Amino acid sequence: MLGPVFHLEDPEAEVLGEVVYSLGRCVPGMGVKRFDDWTSVYIAAPNIPAPVLRGLARFAGVHLYNDAGDVLYATSQLLSVHTMAGGDRTFALPKEVEVVYDLFEKRTVAKHTDQFEVNLPPRSTTLYYTGASELLTRLPTA
Repeated sequence: MLGPVFHLEDPEAEVLGEVVYSLGRCVPGMGVKRFDDWTSVYIAAPNIPAPVLRGLARFAGVHLYNDAGDVLYATSQLLSVHTMAGGDRTFALPKEVEVVYDLFEKRTVAKHTDQFEVNLPPRSTTLYYTGASELLTRLPTA
């Protein structure tokens, strides 16, 4: 048998999806069980697609910057984005910032906001500073 080796058997779990187990028989393969102070999610399938992982993150209360599927790295004051397809993007920040500044293009993108919109070229990487305007005065001008 190739798998899945494990499947849901808990009658208290909410079944969200099934997998073919053997001889065409389907068994619960995706589910959620809520406890008083935490929630368990089980998925039998390997290689869970990014949109499903984003949905689980959203369900858990994780801040999501966007849903476009681009590669994102974020700190409290930096947001790096790599995109293959490019195009219009809206980024939601976890809190309002004084300025969003494109460090590669050396230009202000937005001020006093918790979200911003940009058009990204295909196959590109951008790096944004998101924070207090005062810190930008320390950047070298060259």
